[in-house]
Amino acid sequence: MRRFLVALVLAGALTAAEGAIPTTDLRLPIPAGWKSIVDPGAVLAIEAPDRRLRLTAAIQPLTDGEGPAAFAQRCLADVQRLLPGVVLEDWTFAEPRAGRTWSRLRYRFHLGEAEYRQVQWITVSGTTGVCITLGGAPGVDPLPAATALEQDLLGSRPVLK
Repeated sequence: MRRFLVALVLAGALTAAEGAIPTTDLRLPIPAGWKSIVDPGAVLAIEAPDRRLRLTAAIQPLTDGEGPAAFAQRCLADVQRLLPGVVLEDWTFAEPRAGRTWSRLRYRFHLGEAEYRQVQWITVSGTTGVCITLGGAPGVDPLPAATALEQDLLGSRPVLK
């Protein structure tokens, strides 16, 4: 079992350089200078050069009949269960963008005295739910990086001709 987990982590680290989320048809735009890292709950994880921002992708099998909106609600329930006192700052559920249905959560929470902010994008790929999370070190606002990432991820960056 341990060898399987090590192989899975290494496979995630290798595909991260390409930006592919394993077992899905999704690819993440990786900002220049960001490096692949190992994160135990993620199939793909990258970190900013200054290590103040981290982007992870986690996958889960969908339950019978679970679609994009229901999976997003499950992800929100997980956030609220795992991060007591989480405050939702902005959310959008089941918005069609770039050929698939996306949900977005922006929230903050405290661990001790430190405040953290995160942005999640949630979608499905076949029978797999995908949760992409961008978070910062305590006191770092990930929103500027999230805005640029979202434009690439969801296909909304303007193209000048």
